[in-house]
Amino acid sequence: IALWLVMWWKPVHFVVTLSKLFFA
Repeated sequence: IALWLVMWWKPVHFVVTLSKLFFA
């Protein structure tokens, strides 16, 4: 489950960072 959370969290974190760059 820990690995699944990491695999799910990393793309989310990437998308959030990308969104901040676009909407900053």
